[in-house]
Amino acid sequence: MNIKTVEKNFRKIVAKENVLNNLLSLLYWDGVTGAPTDGIEMRAKTSEILSEDVYEVLTSKELIEYADIIIENKESAEEINYALAVDIRKEQRKLAKISREEYGEFASLCSKSEFIWE
Repeated sequence: MNIKTVEKNFRKIVAKENVLNNLLSLLYWDGVTGAPTDGIEMRAKTSEILSEDVYEVLTSKELIEYADIIIENKESAEEINYALAVDIRKEQRKLAKISREEYGEFASLCSKSEFIWE
C-alpha cells in the first residue's frame, strides 16, 4: 500500500474520531446551556457510550498501523499527517493503560459532576 493510500485511510479514521468528539462537545454544550436537569443521567450515559467509541477508534489496530507507517515514512508523508500520527500514537500509549470501560465511566462521572457543582 502506498503512502498516499495510507494517509487517505488514516484521515478517514481520524475524521470519525473528530465526529465523535464533536458530538461530545454538543452534548456538553446542551448540558451547560439550560438543558433540563432531569436529563443528566441520559447525557452522562450518552457521554459514556460516545467516549467508549472514541476509545475504540483511537486504539484500533488499523489506526495504529496507519500511524506507524506514516511515522516511518516521514519524508514522503504530508507534514500534517505526520504530526497527527505522532500525536495519536502518544494518545494511544496513554489509553493503553486503561480499559475502554474505565474511559467511558470516567466520561460519565465527569458529565454528572458538572451538574452536581451547580
